[in-house]
Amino acid sequence: MIPATSATVVRAAVQRRSFSLASSFRAMARAMESHPFERLPVTQKSAAADWAKQVKRVTSQAAICVPGVTLFFGWPLLVRRVANPGASYEIPESMKLGYERD
Repeated sequence: MIPATSATVVRAAVQRRSFSLASSFRAMARAMESHPFERLPVTQKSAAADWAKQVKRVTSQAAICVPGVTLFFGWPLLVRRVANPGASYEIPESMKLGYERD
């Protein structure tokens, strides 16, 4: 091998960009992106907000979430009520406020 040629090969290998997983993942994510970030054309008007659809979506989600969260956090009280129907919570005397004491 000619010395000048081997020096050129070594210099090219050293100057080559190193492989980066982050840049590879970034390029892959950009390739899979359904709508690349760019300016919208001036000739195209933006779509109007569909508030009826948003209200319907939030209402249907709340109809599931509110009872679900209530049941999730309230099951101990429900079990206590079922297991001991006559029991009620009594505040200890030491924790009562002045106007609550007998």
